[in-house]
Amino acid sequence: MLHLTGLFRADAAIQSRGNIMRAKHFTPAEVSSFGLDVHAGVGETSGMLAIRRDLVAPSYQTVPSRAGHSLEELREIATRPGWQGYFSSPARASVEYGRAVEAWWVDGFTDLIVRAVGGENLLLHRRLPETVPPAIAEPVETTFANEATFERKLESWLARRKHP
Repeated sequence: MLHLTGLFRADAAIQSRGNIMRAKHFTPAEVSSFGLDVHAGVGETSGMLAIRRDLVAPSYQTVPSRAGHSLEELREIATRPGWQGYFSSPARASVEYGRAVEAWWVDGFTDLIVRAVGGENLLLHRRLPETVPPAIAEPVETTFANEATFERKLESWLARRKHP
């Protein structure tokens, strides 16, 4: 199985197209001010505005920025009393940027899938993150352990049901 998101984030050509797309909508200073745009920020809010504007509360336009430039900073933001559940700058979101982000994702994932189906061994390609950042290592390791336990149970169950 391929981890397409990890491949997408590490593919230099796909990321270059993303940087060009982003530069059409924001200055380098603006992009830097967003911090790590990982959840409910300018990117995801723009995507939702482009796809289902009716699901986005109008208050997104007035929420203050919650920019963190590292996973540690994001954890600090998320553990503060009263955290509203977003990072980055959703107030800077737009339908136009959302359409551009969605097109970039569709094009990038399509590129990876076509390459894999065409025979390119993407298992040999770099993925991001290459290592688990310390700020999220414990929950990731717990998740992997739970998945390994489930996989063993599933394999055992399937083996008992094999037909001769």
